[in-house]
Amino acid sequence: MERFPEIAQRALRCLERRDLDGFRSCVDENFDTRAGVFDLTPRDRGLVAIARAQGAAAKLCGSGGAVIGVPNDTAQLRVLEADYRNSG
Repeated sequence: MERFPEIAQRALRCLERRDLDGFRSCVDENFDTRAGVFDLTPRDRGLVAIARAQGAAAKLCGSGGAVIGVPNDTAQLRVLEADYRNSG
């Protein structure tokens, strides 16, 4: 649990420097840390897996059931929109 504030601070510094690759890395690290601490449902893991399969970063945005995705560009965003729509 102590890692979450550290990850958030690094993510903020990345945004301030416009380091989007670093920010994406922090988003993924946040999810991976959460997955190591909490028991996640297959559905929640699947939501993150959809984004990661396309090379985007993703994490749960709260108690589960929704994700925050960070695509690399607008084209990837369109693909992710379709992938999520197709997965229901």
